[in-house]
Amino acid sequence: MKKHVIMGLALMMVTFTFAQKKELKEAEKAIKNNNFASAKTQLDAAAAMMSSMDDKTLAKMYFLKGKAFYANGTANDSDIAVALESFKKLREAEA
Repeated sequence: MKKHVIMGLALMMVTFTFAQKKELKEAEKAIKNNNFASAKTQLDAAAAMMSSMDDKTLAKMYFLKGKAFYANGTANDSDIAVALESFKKLREAEA
């Protein structure tokens, strides 16, 4: 019984890891295509799993979130504030 629980938990962690990376890849692709609204949606989905992210994945999420909210300089003031906060968290995550 104990083995089944451990295997189940391990499988769930692997699934979350792949789901996070998929969401981040989709967000990165959307940013490259200047589809910032789609990128924000993908990043929101990835942020829901933030507690199980490793440091590298967390840093990438903050970087992509900053880029998505900055929107190549066309964002409004509140989105730019979110972008700056994301870059600040990225800096803290990499320190």
